[in-house]
Amino acid sequence: MSRLVAAAKNKEGMFVKVSARLRTAVLAALSVLLAAGLTASAAPTALAGTASDPAPETERDKLLIFYDTTAPCTIMTNYGQPAVAWQTSAGTHLVWRYNIDATWAMISQPSRKDSVGFPWWGVTQRSCLGNSIKQKDYPASVPVPSSIQTGRSQQEDGWRPVQWNVPPSPIVRRGVKVTRNATLRDPAHFVLGNVPATWQVDLTATPSPTSWWIKVYVPALNRWGYIERVALS
Repeated sequence: MSRLVAAAKNKEGMFVKVSARLRTAVLAALSVLLAAGLTASAAPTALAGTASDPAPETERDKLLIFYDTTAPCTIMTNYGQPAVAWQTSAGTHLVWRYNIDATWAMISQPSRKDSVGFPWWGVTQRSCLGNSIKQKDYPASVPVPSSIQTGRSQQEDGWRPVQWNVPPSPIVRRGVKVTRNATLRDPAHFVLGNVPATWQVDLTATPSPTSWWIKVYVPALNRWGYIERVALS
């Protein structure tokens, strides 16, 4: 009888020990599975967020394509005016923004912004521009586009018409002094010309779509467009 009781106790003790070990193993396995599930559910969200947020510089590189100059170029401050902004030598890298007409193009030399200052936008003859240089997301040896008053944009087809002749709006104040160097732009922010400090503009109450810009008439250019509000403060 005592042997049977002892055997029963041993079996019961073994059962308790096995049960405890099994419970520990099951809990550990559940913890691993739970952690794996959380990691798997979080990973797609992080990847989706990364994929949907393109780097700003990538978009900028697609808009501003550099081209070599084929000869020394004269850069005019504004279209149809005799003032010369600067001269470039052959082989200078200029950004082509759009063709104003069959002869003239709106360009930019970004390196001037830090080294020289205003203006770094200007107008030059299209014949001065050669092919594109190799740059991020754009190949070398591509000619300047031939389209007139159309520039690269972030629209679906990659292009947008330039509103070269911005329509007038009612003037609310005349002779407003420009307090800092500025550019005149169309509603899509294509540069139309340069507006140096001390020039005067006629002010309207019409803001641009972004509201940071206000529509003005520039008598010295005989042209309408938008200028940054801060340039009039």
